[in-house]
Order: sequence, then structure tokens, then C-alpha cells
Amino acid sequence: MSITLARKGLKVILIDADMRSPQIHNIFNLDNTYGLSTILETSLTMKDSIIPVENYMHDVGIDKLKIITGGHSPDNPIKLLESDAMKNIINELKNSFDFIIFDTPPICSMSDALLLAKYNDQVLLTIASGTTTHHEITWSKHLLTSIKVNILGAILNKSSSQRNVT
Repeated sequence: MSITLARKGLKVILIDADMRSPQIHNIFNLDNTYGLSTILETSLTMKDSIIPVENYMHDVGIDKLKIITGGHSPDNPIKLLESDAMKNIINELKNSFDFIIFDTPPICSMSDALLLAKYNDQVLLTIASGTTTHHEITWSKHLLTSIKVNILGAILNKSSSQRNVT
């Protein structure tokens, strides 16, 4: 999603807010020494931790995509996510980017996603094909609507491109 928006010429920042199990750095082959947890726990500035993706990927049209990795796994991620520092980061980023995309833990297993959802204009649910149950989808929607979050839609990932035709 972030790459597609960047290719459309929009300024996008992708933030790995899954501090229990950060994965964005693996996907983009980035250093995860400093990231969101470091910004929230130390005096490291956000500017020092934003990674321009074009320095790592030679892909046409993604020069407007920036990333903040998750950083180390802190003892209490929820405390960091509900801090004033996190709210300040979001407000600062809103002035610089067209889209702020958070990668969070699954909404049914951790409250991190619900907490961040309250700070955002819209939420896009990611549904893992063959893994996410109908009950989990329904429950996720219920949790988000109960806190009056605008659900933009859903994306199905981990879907096989092969279909069995009989």
C-alpha cells in the first residue's frame, strides 16, 4: 500500500508500530537499530530515524516513501504508544506527509492497534487469507466501530495466486 501511494506521487511514511515483533525492516532490508521505540524512549529525533527508502531500493517512483522501523522491543509498548510523545509524533508527521501508515499487531490480540486507530483519520484492516477467521474479522470491525473509528476498507494478503478449477 505504501509503495503504491508513493508511486502515485504522494508523500508517505510507513511506521512499524508492532514493537513486539517488528517486521518492516526485514521486508525492506533496513537497519532496525533505531526506530519508533528509540524515538519514544530517548532524545533521538524523528528526523534522525526516518529512512528514505530510495537509498535501499532502486525502484522507480518510491522516492516519496519514508520508513520508521520498530526499533528494539520495549518492555511496555502500549505505554509508549499512548504517550504524549507518540501524539506529538503523529501531529508532526501530519504536517509533512500525505499518508501515515502504521503497521500494528493484530487487532484481536493486542490493544496497540486500537490505541493507534483513535489517532488516525481512517483504518484499513489487513486480513490474512486462510488464517483470519470470520469471527476475528467481525470482532475487529466491532472493536473499531465501538471507538468510532472510520474503517476505510480491508486488504486481503497472503492469498495464493493459484486457483483450483474443477
